[in-house]
Amino acid sequence: MKIKIIILCFSLAGFVCNSFGQNQSKIDSLLNVLKRAKEDTNKVNTLNALSLELSYSNPDTSIILANQALSLSEKAKSKKHIADSYDVMAWANFVKGNNTSALENNLKALSISEELADKSGIAKSLGNIGNVYSEQGDYPKALDYYFKAL
Repeated sequence: MKIKIIILCFSLAGFVCNSFGQNQSKIDSLLNVLKRAKEDTNKVNTLNALSLELSYSNPDTSIILANQALSLSEKAKSKKHIADSYDVMAWANFVKGNNTSALENNLKALSISEELADKSGIAKSLGNIGNVYSEQGDYPKALDYYFKAL
């Protein structure tokens, strides 16, 4: 029995290390793409993807990158990318524990997604708003947003 537990622990440790290595590899790849990216919506997508990858390990940097993506999105006048940037910024703030900013950014993303009739974006924002209310302990409101997301 002890041998099985030891094998399980080493297997889990290897899995965790491998997962971290894959994440770092993706971050490195996104950084390389970012170095060559032009100031367009492709760069916005790369900034948002990098921001999401860094959201757990470095939420402050994640928020900075999402703000850069938002600025480029506004410059390009791409409402879809603006909504995506607000969504990424909301997630980084949520991870950081800043529920007020997370809620504000989710509501901005929701508003734009509704304007665009983007059902996927609407559902994502509604679910994330539910996450914020759940984190705050307002379970009835969280459930309401979760059901709307469905």
